[in-house]
Amino acid sequence: ALGAVRQPRERSALRHARTDELEEPGVRHGRARAPGEPAAVEVQGAARPGLAEQVAAILAAKPAVGNAAKSESPVLPEVARQKVGEFVGVKQALEIDGESLLAAAVDDKVLLLDKDGKIRQTFKTSGQVGAICYWPERKILLAGSVDEKLRAFALDGRQLWEFTSRMPDGVKHERMWWAKGALPGVSGIAVAELAPGRPLIFVGGAGTLEILDADGKLLKRHFQEWGRFEEFTLLPAHGKEPASMLSWGYMVGHPAVYRYKENLQRGYLDLSSAKDGSFMGGFGFGYVGRNALRVTRLEPGGPERLAGTFNGTFNRVMVWDLEGQVLHEADLGVGIRAFSGNYAQYMFRGSNIRGFELPDFDGNGQKSIAVGVNRKFVTAFDAKLQSRFFHPLPADPLTLAVIPGPSGDRLAVGCVDGTVAVIDGKGEITAKAQIEGQITLLQAIGDRLLAGTDHGEIVVFGI
Repeated sequence: ALGAVRQPRERSALRHARTDELEEPGVRHGRARAPGEPAAVEVQGAARPGLAEQVAAILAAKPAVGNAAKSESPVLPEVARQKVGEFVGVKQALEIDGESLLAAAVDDKVLLLDKDGKIRQTFKTSGQVGAICYWPERKILLAGSVDEKLRAFALDGRQLWEFTSRMPDGVKHERMWWAKGALPGVSGIAVAELAPGRPLIFVGGAGTLEILDADGKLLKRHFQEWGRFEEFTLLPAHGKEPASMLSWGYMVGHPAVYRYKENLQRGYLDLSSAKDGSFMGGFGFGYVGRNALRVTRLEPGGPERLAGTFNGTFNRVMVWDLEGQVLHEADLGVGIRAFSGNYAQYMFRGSNIRGFELPDFDGNGQKSIAVGVNRKFVTAFDAKLQSRFFHPLPADPLTLAVIPGPSGDRLAVGCVDGTVAVIDGKGEITAKAQIEGQITLLQAIGDRLLAGTDHGEIVVFGI
C-alpha cells in the first residue's frame, strides 16, 4: 500500500525516509560517499530526530492499510445537491440561536446554509470573497473581498458598514509578494478582545495588518514582511503573558508569526525552528510557510498547546508550548515549495500538507492530529506525534473535516478527483462517495456532511 503512494518522476513526501538513507547527525551535505552508499538528503543541517521511528510505525501498519484499501466501502448517501455559483471557497461554521449553520463564500457573495444545504441568507459583496468571520456576540458576519473591501452584515443581509484596506504609507516593497498590488484582497479576518470590553477586528492581507474598532474604524495599520497573511490565532493569557493575537501566512519568505498585544504594537512569537534548533526559514527561496496553527488541549486536564505545521521545501507537524518551545515534531520529508495560490482559492495553493484537524477518535478527550499529504495519503498522530495510522487515498487530498460522534470523531477527506471519504480512528474508510469536480469545502453539521466543489456545487451527504 505504501508503494501505491509514489508516482513516477514525482518526489514522495516520504522519499529518503528509509533508515539506510538518513544522514548521520552533524554531517553536512556534499561529503564524499563510499562506493555503493545510497545518497542522503542533501540538506545542510542536523539529521532529523525521530523520522526513522515515525516511518517504522507507518510501515508496521502496512498490512492493515492494504486490507482496508482493497475492501469495498459503503456508499456515502447523497441527500441533496444544488448549483450555487461558479466556485465554492472559504467557509465559517457558526451557531445562531442554537442552530448550527455554515457560511460559505461563493464567488462575490457569502451564503448562509443549513445542514441540508438550503440557503437561509445571501450576503452580496463587490468582488470575489476570500475571507469570512462570524462575530457571535454582535451577530455580525464579516466578509472580505478581492477589491480590498471589508463589509459587516447583519444576519438579515443588511450591510452595516464598509472598510477599505490599503498598505501603510512610505513602505518600500522589497518583494512583489509583499504588496497588495501583486496580491490584492482582504485575506484574513478575526475578532478578539485583548482587553475586557474592547473588541478588536484584525484584517490581514499582503504585507499588511490593520486593526479596527467594533464600528470598523481604523486604529492601527502595520507593515508585515514576507508575504500575504491569511490566518490569525488567538493566544490566551498564560503565566505573566496577556492574551495576544498571532498573524501568520501560508507562503512567506520564512514562517514568521507576528504578535499583537493590547497596546496594538507589532511583535513576534518565535515559532520558526525545528526541535533540533534548525531554522526552518534558512533555505533561501525555499518557501517554507505553514498551513495551520491552533491552540488546543490535546489531553484531558493537560495544558493548552500550540499545534501546527511547517509546509514547503521541508514539511513537519509540530507541537509547541504557549511560550513557543518545541515539544514534539513529526517530519514528513521534502516537498514542493509553498506558494500561496490564487486569491480565495487557497486550497489549490502549492502545498504538501493539505488539511489539518484535531479529532478525538476514541471519545475520551485525547485528541489526535490528522493531516492530508499531496502524495495521496492521510495520516494521524497522537498528542506526542507518534503515528496512529496511515491510509493511502485514490487521489491527492484537498481538505479535511471532523465528523463529531458520541463514541468518537471520524475524519472526512475531500480529494482532487471528487472522492469524499469518511475514515475512522483505525484509519479505515467506512464510507465514501464520488462527485464531479474537486472538493474545495467540507463541513459536518449534525447528521449531514456538506461538500463544496470548484464547479460551484453544494452536495449534502447523510452521515
